[in-house]
Amino acid sequence: MNKLNLKIKKTLITKPALSNLEIEQSLNSYDKNQYFRGVYLRDTLPESPLKNELGILNLDQEHGFGGTHWTLYLKHGFKCFYFDSFGYGPPEELLNYLKNDVIYSTFIFQDVGEKYCGYLCLLVAEKILKGKTYAEALLSLL
Repeated sequence: MNKLNLKIKKTLITKPALSNLEIEQSLNSYDKNQYFRGVYLRDTLPESPLKNELGILNLDQEHGFGGTHWTLYLKHGFKCFYFDSFGYGPPEELLNYLKNDVIYSTFIFQDVGEKYCGYLCLLVAEKILKGKTYAEALLSLL
């Protein structure tokens, strides 16, 4: 069952899907030294993670379909977190990149066929970049 706050859902339901450039532009307004690393496809992650970083990850591959589903990851020291609005765990590529256990939410915030996963990632990212914890950022969606 979709747990997304109805007020948030009504705002997002009619919006078009976001591109990687739109997501990057939105998050580049924050101080890059304050976690935001970039927007990636699952098979184009950087060589190795920073001590602290936040990234937006599309589950498509470089030679895939031009983008399938936006997710978010956060690394804070040895603690790693992952957000997927469908409530799934992180892909193998991200686990290999982070090289740590990853905590993730199994809450479902989006139904199949809805195209606002990028907006949900932005909402979570913006909360974290403004000083909220991963848990506080997720709770703000309920």
